[in-house]
Amino acid sequence: MDVDKFDFNRLIDKTRRCLPEEAHAEHRFSAGEPLSLAHLTVAPAVFTLMYAPLVAQDRIMVLGDFGQVPEHAAATIYRQLMETNFYMFNGRSPCFCISPETGHVLFSQALGISGLSPELLCANLREVATQAAEWRRKWDALQGPAEAVAHAHSSIFGAAGIRPGRQG
Repeated sequence: MDVDKFDFNRLIDKTRRCLPEEAHAEHRFSAGEPLSLAHLTVAPAVFTLMYAPLVAQDRIMVLGDFGQVPEHAAATIYRQLMETNFYMFNGRSPCFCISPETGHVLFSQALGISGLSPELLCANLREVATQAAEWRRKWDALQGPAEAVAHAHSSIFGAAGIRPGRQG
């Protein structure tokens, strides 16, 4: 996609068509010159997609909600998030953060708009949603802190397919 002719609303609308029907339920637009915003749900993850041409004309920001951190394994999970950020750092920003509003873990990525098609964006959202589901399943399956510590070195993010260098 040519940066000079980039149309965020059109990209989101076409991406919605690639997604399953249930993904459309939480779709909203907030379009404007300083910031364009869309929310899409690809179960179980809720995504916020942002385009701020005054800040970064050549990329969109994608935040995928991985969910709440289970209390019984919080210290282990937060440590693993920090380690994952270290390995996936792309020179611009960490990939995992905590929402100050919800306390949920968010996966963030900047995707370059050059060559970004609705099909590629849809595939990316599906992949991250699958990773979020795997992350939730693995941590929810652990019964307590001792078991969580025992599993800390088998990276949940690696098992879910998140690999270093995948950010735009």
